[in-house]
Amino acid sequence: MKNIEPHYLYIMKNNKLYFVFLFLSILFASCNGEEVIEKWPEIGNYYDSSKPIELKSMSPDWGRINDSFIIKGNFPVDTTGKVKVFFADKEAVIVNNNGNELYGLIPKQMPGYNEIILEVEGKKYTSDNVKFKYYQTQSVKTILGKFGEDGWTSSDDSKIEEFRMNECTGKE
Repeated sequence: MKNIEPHYLYIMKNNKLYFVFLFLSILFASCNGEEVIEKWPEIGNYYDSSKPIELKSMSPDWGRINDSFIIKGNFPVDTTGKVKVFFADKEAVIVNNNGNELYGLIPKQMPGYNEIILEVEGKKYTSDNVKFKYYQTQSVKTILGKFGEDGWTSSDDSKIEEFRMNECTGKE
């Protein structure tokens, strides 16, 4: 009686090779190198200079520090810092601006309702229907420390067994 196992393994190895060959040929056929993918896509300029600069809406109308926001309106596209957004008196970080949408990060500010101010080349623009409610968040201030004669210390020669918890939360 013949041993069928080597023949079976030979067919299985060839099937795997056929699949690898098929996969690689599809991969090379689909990537012919003619298409160029832009690393930094160009930002559109949707600013209409025939219309006045305005602040139409903001989304979301509430948030916390470093949350993102989008302001819709009509304002110049700017990469030099001439367009600024203020939450009360705190300036926000602007990530992207295409002329009708401005994307940024919410700065740290006083809790409650704050006015949104769009500043373009020194002129300030506001809207009565654009208000923002800021929520303060809790964060850890001091995790561990050693209480010595002069109060809490954090020296390199302290042992981990000597550390104690102190003020685990604080407001930012």
